[in-house]
Amino acid sequence: MSKNSVVTGDKTGGDIENPPVAYQLIRRKRQKHINIRVHHNGEVTVSAPVRTSMENIRRAVKAKEKWIRGHIERVL
Repeated sequence: MSKNSVVTGDKTGGDIENPPVAYQLIRRKRQKHINIRVHHNGEVTVSAPVRTSMENIRRAVKAKEKWIRGHIERVL
């Protein structure tokens, strides 16, 4: 198993007014918490420990969806 693995194109949440939040997922062996970053180009990166389930990652992104959308609006 490699030290880091990357999953692209995952999406979570969304409804008719707000489309799902697309993000790139990076799994890190030595990481202990889920981190969410909004880059200057509006791209969202989520890094999480290797053993964290996709359900827990999706739940964390859903819980921070308002914050993510606010930051995307600010940078674009």
